[in-house]
Amino acid sequence: MYSLIHKFFFGRGLRVSPWSHLCGACVCAAMTLAVVFPDSARANIVFPVDAGVVNVLDFGAIPGDGLDDTAAIQAAFDSGTKNRVVYLPDGVYDVSDTITYGINQDQSRRKFFIGQSRDGAVIRLQDNASGFSGSGPRPVIKSYVGSQAVAFRNSLYNMTIDVGSGNTDAVGVEWHNHNYGGMRDVLVKSSDPNKAGLYGVWASRVDNGPGLIKNVEVDGFDRGIEFGKSQFGMTFENITLRNQNEVGFRVSNQAAIRNLISVNDVPALQAGGPFSHVTLDGADLTGTGTAGSLSAINLAASSPGNPTTKPALLARGVNVAGYANAINDIGNLVPGPAVDHYTSFPVNTLFPSSTGRSLGLAVKDTPEIPLAAPADWVNVRDFGALPGGAGDSAGIQAAIDWANANGKTTLYFPSDIPGGSIYTIDETVSINGGIERIIGLGTRLTSSGDVRSGAEVAFRFENLAADETVFEQFASFSEGGAQWFEHVTDKTVVLRNNGLGRYTSLPGAGDLFIEDASGTDWVFGEGQNVWIRQINPESSASPSILNDGATVWIQGLKTEDPSVVIETRNGGKTELLGGFIYPTDNVPDDMPIFILDESEGSFSYVTNAFFGGQDDHRLHVVEIFGGERRELLRSDVVTRGGGTKVALYSSGVIPEPGATATVFLAVMMLLHRGRLCLRPRIPSRTKKELPYWPH
Repeated sequence: MYSLIHKFFFGRGLRVSPWSHLCGACVCAAMTLAVVFPDSARANIVFPVDAGVVNVLDFGAIPGDGLDDTAAIQAAFDSGTKNRVVYLPDGVYDVSDTITYGINQDQSRRKFFIGQSRDGAVIRLQDNASGFSGSGPRPVIKSYVGSQAVAFRNSLYNMTIDVGSGNTDAVGVEWHNHNYGGMRDVLVKSSDPNKAGLYGVWASRVDNGPGLIKNVEVDGFDRGIEFGKSQFGMTFENITLRNQNEVGFRVSNQAAIRNLISVNDVPALQAGGPFSHVTLDGADLTGTGTAGSLSAINLAASSPGNPTTKPALLARGVNVAGYANAINDIGNLVPGPAVDHYTSFPVNTLFPSSTGRSLGLAVKDTPEIPLAAPADWVNVRDFGALPGGAGDSAGIQAAIDWANANGKTTLYFPSDIPGGSIYTIDETVSINGGIERIIGLGTRLTSSGDVRSGAEVAFRFENLAADETVFEQFASFSEGGAQWFEHVTDKTVVLRNNGLGRYTSLPGAGDLFIEDASGTDWVFGEGQNVWIRQINPESSASPSILNDGATVWIQGLKTEDPSVVIETRNGGKTELLGGFIYPTDNVPDDMPIFILDESEGSFSYVTNAFFGGQDDHRLHVVEIFGGERRELLRSDVVTRGGGTKVALYSSGVIPEPGATATVFLAVMMLLHRGRLCLRPRIPSRTKKELPYWPH
C-alpha cells in the first residue's frame, strides 16, 4: 500500500522527503487503494486489408463452430514466413494440439502473433485432449522450434490462451524470444475446476530473452510463470497471478519485474540457484487460505551452507497481506506488511555520501495510444515507397504530408513479401504534425547514400502537434552507419519493438519511452527524461548508452561484446534495475561497465563470462565524485557461476541545490571543464593512459 502512494507522488514528478515514509505508512493504515493496470482488454486491433498480415480465417479457421481449428491456424503460420504478422480475429478457436510459430528453427522466428482483442480472441484447448495428461509438459502455443538462441523478435499480443479442463500437463505458452520481442496484453488460464495445468507461461527449455512480458495475467496452473536456465534475462511488467497450485512465479534466471500482483494460497515468488538475479520493483502479494504459514517470497541457495549461491534480490515497494512473512532469505525472515527496500547481498558503494539505496527515480507508464480505425491509416506504398527500391524516403515523406493535410494519424508499411519487406531510407524523413503512430508490421529498414554513411539522420521527430508519437515494429537490415533517430520536438516519443538504435536527443527534446529495443549508440541530452523497459545494446561501441545530463530509468538490459555499457556525466542520473552484462569476448582490463562522472547512479546487474572468466569485466564501476576517482572491481562483488552478481551498486549523492550545494556544483563544473589545476586522483596512472576516461 505504501509503495503505491509513494509512486503516486513520485509519478507526478514531486519530490518526497524522508519523512514521507512515516506519513505514507500512517495513510496506508487509514485507507485502501485498488491496484489498477492499464485496461488492455479494451484494445481492438483491426488492420487495413492491404497491410500484408496473415489472417487465420483465410486458411479455414472458423471461430465459434466447435470444430478443430488446429490445422488451419498452423497452416497460417507455415505460410507466413519471417518478419510477418499472423492475425487472429475475435472469436473462440478450438484446438487439439500444439500450435508452433513455424515448422523449423529458421521459420519459427521473427513473427508476431496478434489477436484482435485480449478477451475476444481466444484459443481454447479441447477438454481432455489427447497427449496433454500424463506425458509431461505439452504447450498449446509454442513460439519457437529449435535449440539455439535465434528466436529473434517473436511476439505474442492481445489474446487469451485457455488450456480447457482435464489437461493436467498442459502448458499455456512455451515462450521463446531472443534480442527483443515478448508477450503483451495476454491472458493465460485454466478452465479446469482444480485449475489443472503445469505452467501458464513456461520459459525454461532454451536460454531465453531478452524480451518484454507486459500486461500478462495467469489464472491457474501449478506454476503461473516458470522462467529458468542461466541467460539472457527477461523483463516483466504488470503481471497478475492467481489460483496457482504450487507457486505464482518461479525464477532461476535474471528477471527484472515491476508491478507484480499475486493472489494465492501458495508462495507468490520463488528464486533459486547461483544464476538467479531478481529485481522486484513494486508488488502487492495477497495470501489466502493456508498462506498464513508461508513467506510470500522465498530465496533458496543451490549449495546448502553457501550463501553466495543464493539469488541476488533487490526488492522495493513490496506490500504483503495474509502471509506469515514477506521474504524468507534462506532462513532470514523479513516481516511484512511492507518492504520498502531490501537487498539479499550487501550494497556496494565507493563514496560515503551514498545512501546505500537505489535512486528511486520517478517512473511513468509508457503512454498507451489507442490504435486508430483502418480509415485513419495511410499506406506508404500509395505514395511511391516500394520494398526493394533504391530509395523510399520521398514516398514516406509524401505519405506523412498527405496524412497531416487530411487529418490521418497512422502511417503503415505493409510487410507481405516472403522473408519480409525491406524499405530503403535514402534521405531524412521528417516525422511531424499530427502523426501518432508509424507501424512497421515486421518490416525491415535499410539505408543508402548520406543516411547510410551517417551524414544525414534517417528519421527526425520535429514540429509534432501530437502530444505522443509511437514508432514501432521495425527491424534493421544491413544498415551501415545509419543514425536512425534524432529527437528535436518537445513532444513525447515512444520507440517500441524496434531493432534500430543510434538515437540522439537535441536540447529541449521531450520525454522518451523505449520498450523492447535492440540497438546501440543511445545519446540522451541534458534535462531529458527517459524511461526504458528492455533494451539490448549489442555492440562494441563505447559507451553503448550515453546519459549526458538526462534522467534515465532502465528496467531490464542485456549486452553483448565488450563495451562501456552506460556512461553518465554532466550531472545525469541513471537507474538500472536488472542488467545482464555479457561481453562474449576478452575485455580490456581498464574497460569499466559503468562510468559515473560527477553524476548519480544505481545499478542492479549480473555479469556472465562466456569464456570462463577472461571475458568478464575486471573493472565494474568507475565513479568520479568531488574530483576523486574510485573503482569497483570484480573482486569486490559476489561471484556466480561463470560471472558475478550485484544486488545493488549505489553512487555518491550530489547535494540538492542550496547554499552549500551551489558552491559544490560550481566547483564540480570547473573541475569537469578543466578550469582548475586540480584533477581526479588516479593511482599509478594518468588520464592519458586511460582510454575509457569520461570525455
